[in-house]
Amino acid sequence: MRRRGPLASRTLSISLHNLTTPVRQAREALGARLREIRKDADLTARALAASTAWHFTKVSKLENGARSPSEDDIRTWCQACNAIDQVPDLIATVRNIETCTVVEPGYFTVVALIQALNADPADLPV
Repeated sequence: MRRRGPLASRTLSISLHNLTTPVRQAREALGARLREIRKDADLTARALAASTAWHFTKVSKLENGARSPSEDDIRTWCQACNAIDQVPDLIATVRNIETCTVVEPGYFTVVALIQALNADPADLPV
């Protein structure tokens, strides 16, 4: 029998949340960092999009982890936000996430990804 009412939707959202992959979580963490950088620069998402000649949905997708940024995206983002000092760390994070998508599923744990996101770029494997 199908559930109805407020508990049905809550159960569905909890189930979907539990299905997130480590790579998805790493993308979301990276997106949150990008959002912080943008907000620290006192830019709205639309203002950032306008200054980079991007469509505003690209900013949203990057901040929400729906899309992985390229290295050029990271450089452009940081330049628009006057946060050039963040580029090496963010690029190392993107490379680490890309590495996780190439190896077989389950190889990396959530803990390893979170540690990599917080690691010093000099400590990450090349």
